[in-house]
Amino acid sequence: LKIKYGNFKQILNGGDVISDQSENVTMLLQTKFEKKLDYLKVALIQSERAIIEAIYENMHMKDGKKGLDKDEYEVFCRKVDNKYEEHFKIRLDQFDEYADGNGILGRRELYLMLDNALIQSREDALN
Repeated sequence: LKIKYGNFKQILNGGDVISDQSENVTMLLQTKFEKKLDYLKVALIQSERAIIEAIYENMHMKDGKKGLDKDEYEVFCRKVDNKYEEHFKIRLDQFDEYADGNGILGRRELYLMLDNALIQSREDALN
């Protein structure tokens, strides 16, 4: 998905897609490419989020207890490498902000962290 997204973005940003055609045809193609690019971006974000959630699901019960404690969260952060940083910035210093009162990052807290990271990346893109 990342490759497809990059290819579409490169075509879209390449300037005149069809230089000898009418302006209306060019604008129509530009609009279609933009819609396709938006669709691919949404699919890419959903895919990245699903991978992060799968990493969490694979780890959170290894010690027989639900959720991640601070040590497990550090391992989780290393497994969720910077490939997903464009949309989901997961940092070690976020644990205390999102963990529950018992020092555990549960599924609900993870989803909240991912939602907030996505909102922040959209705001950053607008600025």
